[in-house]
Amino acid sequence: MKRMLSVFLALLMLAVWGAALVPAASAAVLPTKNVSVPVTIKLTGTQPSTKEDYTVKLKPDDTSYPMPADTEDGICAITITGAGTKSTPVIEFNRVGIYSYTIYQVKGENKKCTYDDTVYSMTVYITNSEDGSGLEATVIIREKGEDEKLEEVVFTNKYKTSTSTLPKDSPKTDDESNFPLYALLAVGCVIVLAALFVTRKRNTTEE
Repeated sequence: MKRMLSVFLALLMLAVWGAALVPAASAAVLPTKNVSVPVTIKLTGTQPSTKEDYTVKLKPDDTSYPMPADTEDGICAITITGAGTKSTPVIEFNRVGIYSYTIYQVKGENKKCTYDDTVYSMTVYITNSEDGSGLEATVIIREKGEDEKLEEVVFTNKYKTSTSTLPKDSPKTDDESNFPLYALLAVGCVIVLAALFVTRKRNTTEE
């Protein structure tokens, strides 16, 4: 009887130990895949002397989809100062699936700028790698409602081009600065012509 009780206790301990190891092993081999997308701001026209901050937001099409760690109210925002490129924070995926997101720029406050209001859709396909080493990610970017696949997310903000005008107190042109000389020459010509006329008339009278 004691022998059977010992065997039973040993089997029970083995079962408990095995049950404890299974979750730990599963957590240790849980595969993950990180995804980050570069976003570029381009500028045209006469840019402000102080670089402007541009805000781009990443929003999941379903609230259950993974998002970066610093997401607030379900939306991740990145700030790009001036023209340049910055990647979105990393999104970590740990299961196979298809995940879709929307990327757009928040309109700024500079009235001399037309902010690019293009809306992009980003679809992330998470699959198991063929060699069983983990997960693989395929990211496809398109303009919302379009079929063409794009290489990157780009927003082009267009500033008005300022035209230079001649200031009111601008220096006089060469023609304006030489006006007194021209006037003097004109007066001289008049005097010479008058003298010739008088001389000719006098000669005619004497004859």
